[in-house]
Amino acid sequence: MKYISSFIMLGLFCCSVWAKDEPYFRIEKDSILHICRDVNVSDFSSKYIEAIPWNSVFKDIREIDIDEGVSEVHLLVLDFSFAINRIKLPSTLKCFRWDDRVDLKIKEWILNEKNPYFTIEDGSLLNKSKNVLVFPVSVKDSIFTVPETIDSVLSFYTDMQFHKFVFPENLIFFSGDISGDSLFVYSDSIKAKLFDFKYIYIENDEVYGRYILGDFYKLNI
Repeated sequence: MKYISSFIMLGLFCCSVWAKDEPYFRIEKDSILHICRDVNVSDFSSKYIEAIPWNSVFKDIREIDIDEGVSEVHLLVLDFSFAINRIKLPSTLKCFRWDDRVDLKIKEWILNEKNPYFTIEDGSLLNKSKNVLVFPVSVKDSIFTVPETIDSVLSFYTDMQFHKFVFPENLIFFSGDISGDSLFVYSDSIKAKLFDFKYIYIENDEVYGRYILGDFYKLNI
């Protein structure tokens, strides 16, 4: 009964989006999900979205194409529990938006080379200036060091236990709940959430003091 009502809600939602100039989604060959138009917060904060079992409806989707002309996408529509083999980004995409933690698992990012807002380096999606890590490539190793050139990490995979994780000196912002054995913090101006590590080394005394006081996330940048 729960799934019947969910699919009824999905039908109502699809009718509402099809009633506009063009649909939000189309599916190609049963496994490729196309995002056809901008997806903003107001579109995907409704009661319809909360009732739709996304992982059931799109259970066969393994590739995502964001079509040319789309400039922003709200990540609620990409928050699947299973891994996506690849996601293709157009030249027109300017930004992703999200309200809370999103556990994306993207194995490969493909970017239109004419996109002026993003770039791909070592498989990860960065902003064009290469100082913001927007999304990392799927982490295969349990040891990860944020690159020295990065000062902000906007998202990270949360379902992996790390043996060792390193915050470099230049990092000032990290968004993501990570856990594991050892965390090494070399930044002297970090704003981040508290983490669940067995051992945490913090080089800067002021940062360590704020951590002890439970004020790690409230640091001024």
